Amino acid sequence: MQTTSKSYFQHSCPRHAADLVVTQRFGDSLGISSWQAYCAHLGKETTAHLDPRLAKRVLDTAGRQRSNARFRFDDNGSSLLIEIRMKHPKTKQSVAATLEFGIYLDLTVIGADGAFYFMCKGADRQIGQVCTTLPLSSGTKVPVARLITNAKAGTRARTCDGNPLNLRRQNLYIAPPRTRKKAHTSVSCREPFRDAKADRKMLAGKNYDISGRNNCQ
Repeated sequence: MQTTSKSYFQHSCPRHAADLVVTQRFGDSLGISSWQAYCAHLGKETTAHLDPRLAKRVLDTAGRQRSNARFRFDDNGSSLLIEIRMKHPKTKQSVAATLEFGIYLDLTVIGADGAFYFMCKGADRQIGQVCTTLPLSSGTKVPVARLITNAKAGTRARTCDGNPLNLRRQNLYIAPPRTRKKAHTSVSCREPFRDAKADRKMLAGKNYDISGRNNCQ
């Protein structure tokens, strides 16, 4: 997955730098030259198979979250970061997941283009993890850290500093399984997203509702 050096941007502000990255990545293949245009593209791509009412719900969540994202350079000025804001389910306060913008774009390309959610672990715990939903699933949540590290089944993605919101690649590592009984495989956690993205594209125009039924007669 890619990161982007500030040297590419010269004296650009972070928001303009995001447009430059999008142009570099998608200008030729999609004819897209700004972050706003890429958000619109994702909005269409992720809702083309849905009933209009459900499509609106998706755009009001994932779409709005992308539009409200913030950009900044890291402290060393070495890479462009994106901050995705979410609501903490227990405190109801706004929290932000931070990761390299280039890596965020990589996630959207493989189909991990839904909203980010902060999921708490246990009824009384404030610690949690950032997850996103597998397309075309019944709400299957996958930790974003696993997607960034391309964790295999049975392994665990962890943060070096213990902060689940710090999803910068250098802060993530793969931990071995807790027990030997849970054997890991070579299957990538990204594969279901790639498959779901391909299936979603084939279902464009089918007008699916929230239950997954086809409303076209």
